[in-house]
Amino acid sequence: MEAQIARWISHIVGGSYIVMALVVLVFISLPEILSGEILSNPFLLKAVGIAFVYILSIYLVATLPKKSVKRRACSWLFSIFFHGALLLYLGVWATWGVSILLAGFAESIILVLSVIGLSILVRSSLKHEST
Repeated sequence: MEAQIARWISHIVGGSYIVMALVVLVFISLPEILSGEILSNPFLLKAVGIAFVYILSIYLVATLPKKSVKRRACSWLFSIFFHGALLLYLGVWATWGVSILLAGFAESIILVLSVIGLSILVRSSLKHEST
């Protein structure tokens, strides 16, 4: 079931408004990245950093099958913390407020699926240890 949830998460990313916004911002900032001037623009620097961590988060979840329990637990936890923090950052500090529930709908689903994936892992690990 964990592998199925990981596949769902990988597919959901394609429908994310935030991912599309990050892709646009990375392309907009490409000239500044190539010239080395991105450090002078904190907004674009944050956007590129968030895009990189987002890709890392999805990669860690997408490569879950046949990994150790410890690696899978770390991947689920990273996904939970990242997507939760992203929603919190955009909702509170970036002043999107309640509109984040619409714009971040895919991230909310990813967050919930990550919690479910972690709980399945914990439950199967505890069941395996008790036998």
